Amino acid sequence: MISSNCPLNKEVRKHCIPNCIPHSGLDILTLLDYNKGMDPWTPERIIMYRKHLGLTQLEFAALLGVQRNYIHMLEKGLRTPSPTLSRLMDCLEQKEENHGKRNL
Repeated sequence: MISSNCPLNKEVRKHCIPNCIPHSGLDILTLLDYNKGMDPWTPERIIMYRKHLGLTQLEFAALLGVQRNYIHMLEKGLRTPSPTLSRLMDCLEQKEENHGKRNL
C-alpha cells in the first residue's frame, strides 16, 4: 500500500513504488537488492544530470523538494544525498530515459 504522505506525485509513484512504501514489511534484503544496481550519486553525476535537464540549482531543488543550498552542497561534495533522495533521483532519471524530459 502506498503511503498517502508520499511526497512524490502520482505519476512518479507509478514508476518508483519502493520509495513510497515506508515500513511495509519489505525486508532489508529486498531493499538492498533494490539499491544494488544503482550507481552512486557523486557530485559530478548530480551536476551532469542537472545540466542535462537544463535546470538551475534552484529549479532542480524545487523538482526534488529540497533547498537550493542543499543542491549546492551536494554538488560541492560537502553533503551526500540521503538514500531517499538518491532513489528519487534514480526514479526521475529512469522516467526521463523512458519518457523524455517534458514529462518530469
